[in-house]
Amino acid sequence: MYLVKLPSATYDADKRQVFADGSKTHGISLGYIPVATTFGFFDGAILADPSDQEESVADSALTVISTADEKILALAQTGTTPLSQAALNGALIVAATRAKEVTELVNSQ
Repeated sequence: MYLVKLPSATYDADKRQVFADGSKTHGISLGYIPVATTFGFFDGAILADPSDQEESVADSALTVISTADEKILALAQTGTTPLSQAALNGALIVAATRAKEVTELVNSQ
């Protein structure tokens, strides 16, 4: 989303139709870069960024979407095993660190 360009659009109320002009574009200004980090939980062990195969055999999986300034935008958990508070806190710390690193990398380009 950081580099997305959208066409300019106008609404014609008489025709009840939206018209897009691909020759005129504008970016989305979020003010932050959302970074998603997924964790797999296996019998008490935590694996950051598991592969699809690893995630499919995990007891639970957690995806954290956060920003470089440690804001949590979304959390999504799958699986049948509830997460302990310690496991959740650990995942949030790692996700915040990763968001800072990814944001710095994107901004340096």
